[in-house]
Amino acid sequence: MLDVKTPLSKIHRLARKVDPSAVTAESGSWISIQTGSAVNLVGATNATQQPILKMVLGNASSNQYESNDIEVGRLATIEGVFRATVDTDGYQKYVGGTGTQTLSTAVTYTEGADLSVAYKTTSATATSAAGISPAGDIGKLMPATTGNIVVGRVETHDSTNSTLTFETVTPHIKA
Repeated sequence: MLDVKTPLSKIHRLARKVDPSAVTAESGSWISIQTGSAVNLVGATNATQQPILKMVLGNASSNQYESNDIEVGRLATIEGVFRATVDTDGYQKYVGGTGTQTLSTAVTYTEGADLSVAYKTTSATATSAAGISPAGDIGKLMPATTGNIVVGRVETHDSTNSTLTFETVTPHIKA
């Protein structure tokens, strides 16, 4: 679920080129822009974070209106600074692991904390290292660590209802 809190105009919604068979991003997740085209983030043990990250607004679904852009080779992203709320489809809930194990170390989101986009997995069977994400969380928001590209800041985190409200910022590297 993605709930954009900032009123948006047409200039905030940008359609990017995309290969409909290759991009599986859903609304509220993040993608990379490479040579003008939208591509999924791919997690790897030694991955580097892509420098141009955008939040997905449209996605492929059973709804004809929502999936029309994808069918014609376009993907809508949100540009500029905005406020939004996402559920666990848009933010990382647990730290570490390979995605095949049960993860029990919950990620804590404190008000004002920097957010980055998950991009790195590990081959270890268990880890709670910051910056490591389960494969299913690649492209979701996570707490930023040193060297990550900061894309947002936590406004509130409701762990009971599993929602994260945040505001995007001008991207910068966390020192």
